Amino acid sequence: MKHIVIFVCVAAFIALWFSYTILDHIRNKFIHFSHVERNSDTPFANSTQSRGNHCAAKKNIFFLKTHKCASSTIQNILMRFGERNELNIVLPPQSNYLGHPQLFRRDMAMPLKENSSFNLFCHHTRFNQKEIESLMPENTVFLTILRDPVALFESLFAYFDLQKHWRLKLESVPNVPPRILPRAHQNRFGQNQMSFDLGLSTLDFNSSDAVRRFIRRLNRRFDFVMIAEKFDESLILLKDLLCWDIEDVIYFRQNARLESAKIEMNATLEDKLRRLNNADDQLYKYFNNKFEEMIDKYGREKLKVETEDLRRWNSRWHDYCVERVATTNRQVPPQFRTWSDKVLGFHLRPGIHSHLCESMAKTEIAFTRDLRQHQQERQNSPPPSFFALF
Repeated sequence: MKHIVIFVCVAAFIALWFSYTILDHIRNKFIHFSHVERNSDTPFANSTQSRGNHCAAKKNIFFLKTHKCASSTIQNILMRFGERNELNIVLPPQSNYLGHPQLFRRDMAMPLKENSSFNLFCHHTRFNQKEIESLMPENTVFLTILRDPVALFESLFAYFDLQKHWRLKLESVPNVPPRILPRAHQNRFGQNQMSFDLGLSTLDFNSSDAVRRFIRRLNRRFDFVMIAEKFDESLILLKDLLCWDIEDVIYFRQNARLESAKIEMNATLEDKLRRLNNADDQLYKYFNNKFEEMIDKYGREKLKVETEDLRRWNSRWHDYCVERVATTNRQVPPQFRTWSDKVLGFHLRPGIHSHLCESMAKTEIAFTRDLRQHQQERQNSPPPSFFALF
């Protein structure tokens, strides 16, 4: 009888200790990510926005990060969500690329410990459906974003200084046969950039049949294709698809260029660039039409109201967090310092201690480094020892 009493007491103590440890972890996690953002001074202090009880937030997400399509802002939104929910993120061992220009292979990702699975993929890669499906859970939501190919090509040309690489001005590029216009910077950037990122072979760029098959394949696989020119509307539809809250999709524009870095184009040049990027043009037109159909189904007036609400939240958070938008890297702290001096950065208000402010302003490189370190620590840390308490 004495042994039974001792056993029951020890079991009860272990149960109480375990419950306390788990609850304390949850409480600390909630405080870390939520309390600071909802104190009386922040824009969310009086927010009543919530997803309600009709659905659970989706957490298994693949985002194909296309170049120069406002994709860095989408990535920042996803990385914040992944960090807040302690998701397992597909991360490169170094830098911010998973392969590219090579098609993705699962061995390019930092491994997880045994019996763990990935939830989120949002870094630059070239789409390889079979390999990605073998890595991500079956219920993964597949996303990407597209942009008008003429605007994209101009942005790509200026941002990566392709004039220096090709020794051509932008207006001269369409006059050069594509076969002698090499892809720049280790074969990553050039003609039909979105199609290339999404896995289309350069050998198929001029094949109408191959491009049509390629678009049909993407349409079957991707659950939602956002449109950069309708960015805020895309975020509202994304929020609805993923069953997220308005807080989950607020943002600061990442990698936004200085106006002085943009190249002026006339209608003739735009038409030539559209023909040069014909595969991208077909891709964009197809999914832009599909996007308009989604808006009709969602309700244009409803979308307008919710988009305006998102813009108000963005404006409030920008006013709360940002002292000024910096035009040179010398004006910003290292974690907010952009890759190029052609891109705007953020200088936060002194005395603002907000994890959300810092996360929205943080660059892709800095955020990726922090996520990599945090995930390694989380993967390698053993569970707390019971006897360590004594």
